[in-house]
Amino acid sequence: MKTTIKNISGWGNYPVVKATVIRPDSVEELLQIVKETPSLLARGNGRSYGDSSLHHTVVDITGLNKILNETDNTIEVQCGITIEELLVHIVPQKKFLAVTPGIKSITIGGAIASDVHGKNHLHEGSFFNITQSLQLINDGGNLVNCSRNQNQELFLKVFGSMGLHGIIVSATIKLMDIETTWFGENQFVADSFEEIFQLMEKHRLAPFMVSWLDLLNKQTRGVVKTGNWMDINALPKDKVPVTLNVGQTKSIPFTFLFAPPAWVFKWYNKKYFATAKQKTSSSLHFNDFFYPLDKIKNWNRIFGPKGLLQYHFVLPLVSSKTGMEHVISRVKKSNAICTLAVMKRFGKGNAETPHSFPIEGYHMALDFINNKKAIAMIGELDIYIKSLGGKVYKTKDALSFLPKPIVSSSKFDSLQNKRYAS
Repeated sequence: MKTTIKNISGWGNYPVVKATVIRPDSVEELLQIVKETPSLLARGNGRSYGDSSLHHTVVDITGLNKILNETDNTIEVQCGITIEELLVHIVPQKKFLAVTPGIKSITIGGAIASDVHGKNHLHEGSFFNITQSLQLINDGGNLVNCSRNQNQELFLKVFGSMGLHGIIVSATIKLMDIETTWFGENQFVADSFEEIFQLMEKHRLAPFMVSWLDLLNKQTRGVVKTGNWMDINALPKDKVPVTLNVGQTKSIPFTFLFAPPAWVFKWYNKKYFATAKQKTSSSLHFNDFFYPLDKIKNWNRIFGPKGLLQYHFVLPLVSSKTGMEHVISRVKKSNAICTLAVMKRFGKGNAETPHSFPIEGYHMALDFINNKKAIAMIGELDIYIKSLGGKVYKTKDALSFLPKPIVSSSKFDSLQNKRYAS
């Protein structure tokens, strides 16, 4: 067990807090920590954008990263293993996760606590749908086994609750079979939000779908991407059927002194849109399809010492189109610099899991340079999203302008959960 005092933050590098960080090397040490510490929070790889893993005392669970058991279609792992570490093990066996978020550097414990989703929620649901069972430590310091058949109520509460109901120790996850590690991707360019929305509705039966939007252009434009796993017979002859990595990963070596000006992101968006026009279909490695942001390590450093803010929200299907149009209009009028905008479609949410983020409708993630204009605008958007029956994703939220519905007296707490209870 190792204890250090240091500054920690989420992936957005805002806010930053000084914390006592305890890193256990075994489940036994973790049990001891929980029993002896009045208030604490589990922290994985620190990839949540906001403050959901921030507290004055955190338990770093990344040392608990063992594979415990395997069958033909399931794998049991400790909470601290990352999706990347898991893929290194299962991909050579032609296995994959049916649900995966847009980065692979998060832990399995974090994936459950956030109930993460991917580009195929409409068809496959969230991480809840592929998690068979889990073991957690409750605030009494006891190990509890949970599943749909055992301690069901607690099992259902864990997903999306950001650690309020205990520290996840291990989980059994369902796996899917793949023939290759390649995707067939199709791109459709759109010169207006109306066209983007129509394309997404038209292609909603595609196994995977996501859209990229350029909100820095005067007229909103975007690219809708659909895709699916390629089988061995469709694979181009120059592709190795099963491989873990393709190409090189670059890294940002230091935090910029200040965030780049808006014209840099406008130039990038213009280039990205022009490239998409020229290439309507392609075969991509799963890393490029699922995890494009992982190709540049520490990319969050380009936003400078103030960091970035991500605003991720979902609107009910009936109000998604008009609601998204209003949000886009408000973002543009605010002069906040939206460096990235991504929109997806959710299928029906899990009514059984009270804390999960997904509801049926469209959701959008917006990255902003952290400044006063962005903060003020996000406060206004909070009110608007709530008025339409929408939700803000707790995993990404670094700001809180409205009381949130979670109240807990648990010893497991975060800065964000404390605000929710206020």
